[in-house]
Amino acid sequence: MTTQLSLVMIVRDEALALPGFLAHHAGLWDEAVVVDTGSRDGTPALARAAGAHVVTHPWRDDFAAARNVALAAAKGERLLLLDADERIAASDFPGVRAMAAGPPCAWLMDVRNYCTDRSHLEWRPVRGQYPQEEEGQTGYFVSRRVGLFPRLATVRFRGRIHETVLPDCEESGLPLHTSPVAVHHFGYVGPPAVAARRLTTYERLTALKLAEDPDDPAALLEQATLLLESGRADQAEPLLEGLAALPGIVRPVARGRYLLARLRREQARPAEAEMLLVAATCDDPAFLFPWVELTRVQAAGERWRDVFATLARARAVCGDDEPLLDREELLALARSGRLVEARALAARLTAACPRWPEIAALDERLSRLLAERSAGGSGGGA
Repeated sequence: MTTQLSLVMIVRDEALALPGFLAHHAGLWDEAVVVDTGSRDGTPALARAAGAHVVTHPWRDDFAAARNVALAAAKGERLLLLDADERIAASDFPGVRAMAAGPPCAWLMDVRNYCTDRSHLEWRPVRGQYPQEEEGQTGYFVSRRVGLFPRLATVRFRGRIHETVLPDCEESGLPLHTSPVAVHHFGYVGPPAVAARRLTTYERLTALKLAEDPDDPAALLEQATLLLESGRADQAEPLLEGLAALPGIVRPVARGRYLLARLRREQARPAEAEMLLVAATCDDPAFLFPWVELTRVQAAGERWRDVFATLARARAVCGDDEPLLDREELLALARSGRLVEARALAARLTAACPRWPEIAALDERLSRLLAERSAGGSGGGA
């Protein structure tokens, strides 16, 4: 009998997470291939007990090399990439099966990286689409990867960190489609010590990746992002300046311009920030965060007509149901004195994102201001 879908993963010291992970996904995969890179907690035995095929591979500071061992060992016609701290909602299993049963193609999957830090560069609020996975979470940031693809000898991972099969999929002529199924990642809501170890590992591997190819724009963006997240904006700035000057490489350049624009706004250089953000929205119109940042630059100058025009353009390409755009509109309405409209939007946004404390606080404040105005108080802006 042909093996249709192989789950492929790499693990190390995942004895706590792996049994539950494999049990949850047991109805999804026909074969599970687990590559162990040096566990000392019994992870391989637990994987075998759950029915997985286990391969041992020594860790060599290269995620792509380890993942390619899994690809070589898999027998399924389609390969599904997951890690032990990730999950696909049970309600999405039929969707995964349908994708795996379809014509050969590469599926780009959104990864929802849950995090509690609302200051994250690309944080967005949960909205209740996945009640079980979102339980206890306030928000997440999205990364995207090819997570489901055919088993082909020509398709292998590249990159010792932030590894990807996308270039090989493109070179192999595979159609590229956006998956309707999300991957839920919980690695960023673990203990702080785990996060610190991850940051140290990522910084070391990104440095090695850049040493191998100093002109790799993706690696430059990865290093700059890590530096920003660890509070070293002065070191990130020259990397972002180099990225922003590159032509024709849309994704890293657009993100580089967005991140550099944030620094320029913080440095009180709004004109430069706005130029970078306009360029980023042209480079990658569907990238939400340059639009959000652009409205903030315009709002700082109380250019309300520009703010509302930017929001309209952003909704046309990013969708009309974007909570982060709603938040910027809410703030603009409140600050420009349109409190009744602001209160109505705040109520809708609070209902849509009940775990968003910032919006709940704004809703309460606007209600109070309108009540004071109705009672003859001074009202004023929010």
